[in-house]
Amino acid sequence: MPAIWEQIPLAGPLFGVVADSVENVALGTGLVMVTGLNAAADTVFGKERKQRGITEIPAWFVDKFSDKNQLVRTAKETVQDADDRPLAELSKATLSRFRSILGGVSATVHELKAGEVEELIRGLWDLIGLVAHKVNPEVLLKELPDLPRKVVRAALGRVGRSGIIQGAIFSNEINVATIGLVWDHFDELINFLLDLVECAKCYAPGSSLDGKAAAADTHGRYNELDMSQPMNRHAVICQIQRLVKSIILILQQSTTATKLDEINMTEQTSLRSDDFGLGTVLEVRPSGWQRLIDPGSQKQRLWARLPTSPGAKVEKLCVKSKLSDKPPKVTNEKWFFINGIATELFWLHLACEKLARHFQREITGVFNRGDGILWDLIECAGERNANGQSSAGSQKRLIQRTASSREAQRKLKEQLHNALMQASGGDTYEHVVVIAHSQGCLVLRLALEEMITSASGNTDPNNIRREMLERLCVFTFGNPSVDWRLDWDSNGPLEPLKDSKQMDETVDLAFLSSHVLCTEHFANKTDFVAKLGVLSEHKDQLKSGYERERVFVNSEEDWVGHLFGTQYSLDPGHYRVEKAGEQGENDVAGVTGETSVLFKCQGGDSIAEARKRLNL
Repeated sequence: MPAIWEQIPLAGPLFGVVADSVENVALGTGLVMVTGLNAAADTVFGKERKQRGITEIPAWFVDKFSDKNQLVRTAKETVQDADDRPLAELSKATLSRFRSILGGVSATVHELKAGEVEELIRGLWDLIGLVAHKVNPEVLLKELPDLPRKVVRAALGRVGRSGIIQGAIFSNEINVATIGLVWDHFDELINFLLDLVECAKCYAPGSSLDGKAAAADTHGRYNELDMSQPMNRHAVICQIQRLVKSIILILQQSTTATKLDEINMTEQTSLRSDDFGLGTVLEVRPSGWQRLIDPGSQKQRLWARLPTSPGAKVEKLCVKSKLSDKPPKVTNEKWFFINGIATELFWLHLACEKLARHFQREITGVFNRGDGILWDLIECAGERNANGQSSAGSQKRLIQRTASSREAQRKLKEQLHNALMQASGGDTYEHVVVIAHSQGCLVLRLALEEMITSASGNTDPNNIRREMLERLCVFTFGNPSVDWRLDWDSNGPLEPLKDSKQMDETVDLAFLSSHVLCTEHFANKTDFVAKLGVLSEHKDQLKSGYERERVFVNSEEDWVGHLFGTQYSLDPGHYRVEKAGEQGENDVAGVTGETSVLFKCQGGDSIAEARKRLNL
């Protein structure tokens, strides 16, 4: 005798995914689903109105659905040939996802109007038809990872952006930004966090007895998650505090219509231990000496450095003392670094010291204070659509609406402008270099755009655009920007500088790289943040502004993750040009990090010497 469920159009095959071994799962999760549906129906219609108001779903469907014994019996009848173990696990995972979906529906269903209910019901019928096609075990195994998104699209997509369910989500711009980040990148996001945690093991192998890395390990001494360092522990605790504070603000605002302009995330995530202002500047020398310049008072703190032997105290110098170390090998260049997401001040120090020692320069770090890793990632991702795509505009809006990022942009622009003006004529600095990591690349992009566009009408041959073109070198690591183009919205075309390389017809003035002396980008192949931008599968290779011969990718299996201090290599042998070795890309197959201007400056060689050796 056919089971009663087999008589229901479209719905019958839905229960073909439940095998005998799913009986316990069905008892629990089925009851939760039924209770939610009945409660929602009674709340919206009333018990009597429920019977006559829903014409497209017979009333007996809702009533009999609550009979868990009948559900189990009919499930046994309909699935005799199913592969038990895989389907049991898959069904359990699928039903657990339905719980959270029903929870969201029940929270908003009270406000539904009659017309919206009918529209929602039609969407649910479409959902049933969608899932019915997935009852075949092989198809289910293949398609299940994508099922949650299809469930949401089918069940709720028909209501429309202005409907009650999606309307409640999209009227709050915090929700839009958060959902945009995780929508199509959940698995990658989890792996990103796991890669970060890997650093806490300090690269010690499982056979180690002292918890130390092997002697040949090349990740260096700048591990941000080395918990034996007190200030690393301090920084991690600060990041946890900022994360919790950012989540609290998001939850507080999640039930009301909120615009990003109204979100003061920087103030919300400030801590009592923050004894520095936004846009703080940090100067670090190759020997490890550093000093802090507070942007509010412009007061320079004393030079200090970490102890060079275990148990020793931090060294400090009085104002009139001279540094007891050798000067940097290169003094006629000004180098800057701006940090990325989830960075505390001590981690900026580690990054600057790494660069200072490796390239034998004094590095000026511009502090881009993090607002918690969640919000920093949201800024990097911008407002993503259902396919994970974003626009440069959405990224820039989020950056410009966060006080810490705005202040970092202002300070970076100020520092670059002053250095380039001092470099005019080559008397003070022959070249100015800026290195950006992660979210710092977005801040740098905005600073460069503002410098170019604000000087576009200046006819002075020595204006800032010419100094940028002749002296400024830009290097990025883990760049999340979706393109590297100039956002030029003026009425007329941007005029090329006379007697410069911009006069060449092959130069595209829409590329930011066309306005500086040289540009290079570096990224780990598995870096989640880089995959939002410079390594994005959605970028247009020809129009993105990322010139493929200037994008260097590290595919080494030991170099994964996003932290600059310990997870980004400065070894040119670890990098190859993006797409090198792929079919049809023979012209870049042999191009490695050895062709990089930045890497040619290792050990203290100047930019001029590096460019000369590369015939640039």
